Amino acid sequence: MVEPVIAAAIAVVAIAGFFLCDREGTGRWRLPAVFLFGLVHGLGFAGALGIDESWSWELLLSLLSFNVGIDVVQLGIIAVVFPLLVLLRRTPAHRWALPAMTAPIVLVSLYWFCDRVALAV
Repeated sequence: MVEPVIAAAIAVVAIAGFFLCDREGTGRWRLPAVFLFGLVHGLGFAGALGIDESWSWELLLSLLSFNVGIDVVQLGIIAVVFPLLVLLRRTPAHRWALPAMTAPIVLVSLYWFCDRVALAV
């Protein structure tokens, strides 16, 4: 049940970012949405990891290592992509680049949503 919600969350955020990117007051929904979708993604990771053993220091170290690894990769991606997006924002191409980058994200996430719902039924 969590996997379709994850796919839907990605689609919702991409669509909202596309339609609400330059409107006033859009910052109000972002932090709560990111928080809630982060919790849902965390549930998905917890289910995918399939932890069946009881609590131990080794389990804690493994989970912390996994989390630090994901965060380091995310920071690396941000370090590379964010400056490129800032440069793109300064060009006239940013008006068509946002829809061009958002459309595949929406399509893939909606495909995953439909696929996950079909698997759950």
